[in-house]
Amino acid sequence: MEFNKENFDFLVLENKIFKERIIILNDKLTIFESEINELKRIINQNSSNSSKPPSSDSFKRNPQPAFPKNKDKQNPKGGQVGHEGSTLAFVENPDNYNLLAPQVCPCCGGVLREAKIKKTGFKRQVIDIPLVVKPVVTEYEIGYAACCGKKHFGIFPPEAKAPTQYGNNVKAFVVLLSVQNNLSVEKIACLLKDVYSINMSTGTICNILEKMCHNLEPQINKIKEILCEAKLVHLDETSLNVQGKNYWLHVASTTKITFQYLNKGRGAEAHNCKAGFKPSPDQIIVHDCWRSYFTHYKNNPHVICNAHIIRELKGIIENYQTKWASVMLEYLYALYNVTKNGGILVSKQKTYWIKKYNLITQQANIDEPLALKNGKQGKPKQTKGRNLLSRLIDEQESILRFAFEENIPFTNNQAERDIRGAKTKQKNATHFGSTDGAENYLTIKSFISTLAKNGTNILQGITQILKSPDNIFNFSSA
Repeated sequence: MEFNKENFDFLVLENKIFKERIIILNDKLTIFESEINELKRIINQNSSNSSKPPSSDSFKRNPQPAFPKNKDKQNPKGGQVGHEGSTLAFVENPDNYNLLAPQVCPCCGGVLREAKIKKTGFKRQVIDIPLVVKPVVTEYEIGYAACCGKKHFGIFPPEAKAPTQYGNNVKAFVVLLSVQNNLSVEKIACLLKDVYSINMSTGTICNILEKMCHNLEPQINKIKEILCEAKLVHLDETSLNVQGKNYWLHVASTTKITFQYLNKGRGAEAHNCKAGFKPSPDQIIVHDCWRSYFTHYKNNPHVICNAHIIRELKGIIENYQTKWASVMLEYLYALYNVTKNGGILVSKQKTYWIKKYNLITQQANIDEPLALKNGKQGKPKQTKGRNLLSRLIDEQESILRFAFEENIPFTNNQAERDIRGAKTKQKNATHFGSTDGAENYLTIKSFISTLAKNGTNILQGITQILKSPDNIFNFSSA
């Protein structure tokens, strides 16, 4: 067969074009696979493997708990051994009393007179509330007495400053419904009308909340002062919808104190604002590994929330079947179980657990290496697993501190519980109508949350502030 140079050159060129197309298609395939994996990861997210709230798990499989239960030690349903139960107790002096006895003899049909009726001591009580509750109106009138050639007049009490006004009890109830029960002002107005026949406008409700917030200034200053004395402080932040714009709720709390405030920023602006809270250099701070905390509080001892680490590990295991993540997850569970009763590891045990941690991260470093530069501008994009691994390596001390120091929590659940009320409020009312309204809510929430943590009745505490705003509560610093 005769060699044809033109045909050969054409085939070479065609082969070159095909190779270039294959390279382009391979690049596109890699991109598509990456996008598909990312979409799968997003679809598979739930409250156990990501930062999504439990309320987003509706109509999906129940997520596994953060700490799997030991099947051999599962508690039975109902009251547990040692639990002090409570039930409805008999009231010594009931408001109403009815003696139940037949009026006619069922045998002969004769009328049974009252003198024949005897008590058996067999009693039952029904506890109920009035269907319609009417407000109590108290009227004050100034009187005078003449003496020494003068008229001496009486004085209105402090709560009667206008011809008509609402009393401290109904104001305290409004504050409780708005902040503790997270009702919108419209729902509060409806409830007052339906139950108490009080036609209170939404504007009046907002004014009551604003006045309450103003009265709380000495209490909030005291709360911040006590918070600065605590050995350990939980920090967290979450977004809030205020007038359709994104703001950030920041919280600093302990088991006895709660302080919340609003800011436009999530990082530097919020940490440095006058109205916020700044930990003292020797305070241990617990947080969710938000980089801003490391940047602004370099000298503070840090504690990372391991519940967040566990959720990220679960997400990587479920979406990428990564072996090192499974080993690290088992490691954290095991270390938690060793120290969950408040114990800390002695020197020999500490060395063992740190060595084991380092072996896991070293193997993970081989299995999931850093992505190298590919000629494109900027840093190369790392995988989700690699990003988590880098954090596990860089913040090892903060992640394991719970096991090696006394009274260090495993998670940041304290701060997360403290901000949950604001998210519920936003869900019920869709958004905050103004920054002033949001700030008022957070100020009052800080106070009543601190009241509850110190075992004080919330409604009584609110009423006391409305009556005597200068009376400072004696809160614990624990």
